[in-house]
Amino acid sequence: MRISEDPVLAPIYNRHIESWPKHIERLTAFWENVIFGNGSDSASPLIKHLRTGEIRPEHFERWLGVFRTAAEDSLSPIAASAWELLAERLSTAYERSAQHNMSAMAFGHREDFENSPDTERPTTPETDGRDPT
Repeated sequence: MRISEDPVLAPIYNRHIESWPKHIERLTAFWENVIFGNGSDSASPLIKHLRTGEIRPEHFERWLGVFRTAAEDSLSPIAASAWELLAERLSTAYERSAQHNMSAMAFGHREDFENSPDTERPTTPETDGRDPT
């Protein structure tokens, strides 16, 4: 199963992704940077995901489940295990950061969230939560 097929995650992603091929390119660049540290993708996807206003803590575990299935379906057991460990670490870090950012917004520190170096610009009703780039 892929994110685009998941009954919980697909509707969220489909509301914000205009082009799955372009999104896959961004994902590839992100993971290349995570693995090789080549700087090919410097923006944090966490901020973009949080700006949708739809990401909840339970979504992280669901995403990990989809990731595990995809890794196990397409990689050797050893490679899948290594990728899963990396994804688990990333998910844990993102979930903690997401909780921090959501708390900051809830307690009136929205400017801290919006002025984060990873924030390109806040979404507006005109962009409907989509990244216009």
